[in-house]
Amino acid sequence: MITNPAIPDLLQADPQKRGRTVRILLTLLAVVVLGLGVVAWILPFLSGIPLFILGLTMLGMASRRVAIAVNAAESRLPTKWRLWLRPTLRSKLESSAGEDLVKRLFESQKEGANDAITDNRR
Repeated sequence: MITNPAIPDLLQADPQKRGRTVRILLTLLAVVVLGLGVVAWILPFLSGIPLFILGLTMLGMASRRVAIAVNAAESRLPTKWRLWLRPTLRSKLESSAGEDLVKRLFESQKEGANDAITDNRR
């Protein structure tokens, strides 16, 4: 898998810049949102996935350990998905370097995936 070091982390890994009160409020709110996500996951007519994502994001904003874990998991995503999570960065890449750079980045990602598929078949 090709990782692009130019893509910054999704969550800030130093929540110490936020005040203690803000971190406590974010943690409490994250626990409530994650609890609602579990309830929504159990109910058949609601999807809890957006609430899980929101809860993890808020928890990552409050806790350095969670931010590092989320960033590590996000760094293993394909480049196309990582850029999709950052619309501002994607638009800057498309406007400054042209669409060729973005297309080459996506094509190299596809080639890496195709190589992995052919290696598994051998």
